[in-house]
Amino acid sequence: MGQIIRLDSPNGQWTKDLFLGASYLRPEILKQIVFTKDALGNLLTNPDTVLIAAGYSTNFITGTVTVKSFTRYDNNSSWGKV
Repeated sequence: MGQIIRLDSPNGQWTKDLFLGASYLRPEILKQIVFTKDALGNLLTNPDTVLIAAGYSTNFITGTVTVKSFTRYDNNSSWGKV
């Protein structure tokens, strides 16, 4: 079962931050993207950081593959499915 766990402090306890789903073995992508420019190429006063995660699940009977991707919202410590 694919999940992302986090540790909030050196002596803290590991906490499940995201559960991808029962048929997802692991996250295939966990990537931090830092935006330093806006859509017009102008420098941002404060860079914006986005954390994304994605995983896939293969159905060996039908041959189909399902992909899920998520974005983390730091303001409320949640993940949104993209």
